[in-house]
Amino acid sequence: MAISGLTADGRSLHKYLFNECLEHQYVYNSPINIGRLVARLSDWSQKSTQTAGGRPFGVGLLLAGVDETGPHVYETCPSGNFFEYSAYAIGERNQGARTYLEKNADVFAELSLDELIQHGLKALSATQAEKDLDLDSENVSVACIGIGQSFMELPSGDLKERLSRIAETTGAAEEGAAAAPAAPAAAD
Repeated sequence: MAISGLTADGRSLHKYLFNECLEHQYVYNSPINIGRLVARLSDWSQKSTQTAGGRPFGVGLLLAGVDETGPHVYETCPSGNFFEYSAYAIGERNQGARTYLEKNADVFAELSLDELIQHGLKALSATQAEKDLDLDSENVSVACIGIGQSFMELPSGDLKERLSRIAETTGAAEEGAAAAPAAPAAAD
């Protein structure tokens, strides 16, 4: 789960999701389907838009999960809407990451986990280019979940190595673009 917006509201929604998962596990003795969980969250979020004296949750969520039908990525909005994607980004300056993900989405199904992680980090680096910020292990964390794979967070050392490789490739690409001569204009 990733949040964009008010952290306190994100924590409230996280607590709701956690309790829904526990309740479903207790009652049905099986994990809840991620699509059903997101639909319940969206219904609960939308109720707060209908009552006087309250306010909607000021947070958007990006939820990823795996169930019996495979991996899923959902975005939820404070209005109660939710959408499923194969890859998505939320938050300030998300447009660079979304553009990168859209350009490369057709190859994601055939890639290994390591290659998918690299693409995710490259998408994040696209958001930082606008502000001349660098990605490092202090402001980035990577977690993976998949079919037959339990939740795993990437160790800090491995993350540093991957980020340095991305910094090298983007730095080399920028130097190559700056050194390339402009193409001559075609004469009419």
